[in-house]
Amino acid sequence: MTLIIRNCPFFERPTSVEIRGEKVQERAYQIIVWARVVAEGVLSPRIPAILDIGHSLNFSISEGQLRDWAGVDVETLKVIGRATLNDPLAPRLPVLGLRALAHNKLYTTIDGNRMSVSIRCGWF
Repeated sequence: MTLIIRNCPFFERPTSVEIRGEKVQERAYQIIVWARVVAEGVLSPRIPAILDIGHSLNFSISEGQLRDWAGVDVETLKVIGRATLNDPLAPRLPVLGLRALAHNKLYTTIDGNRMSVSIRCGWF
């Protein structure tokens, strides 16, 4: 099995993550992973995302985060499923949901004792 994420820590207290010079607050027990967006065959820079197994979608990101952090023009994207832009309730960080993990047949382990997360795949 190939490891995608090995022992990524999460914390009992609020912390922050910096993206393109902007400091974004992270709540206690939020698991932050680094993701990329592919638009028109081009891979974006790494951006932080909250791994949320309670989020039933694949990936949620605001138009501003796409533009400012990933360098992607929303007009170039092909929308698959439902899309909502400029949602005032959008999270501070993009959200990677359970559907993305399940659809890609990923094994996800949350170790509460070590306060870490690992993700691996069996098809690689």
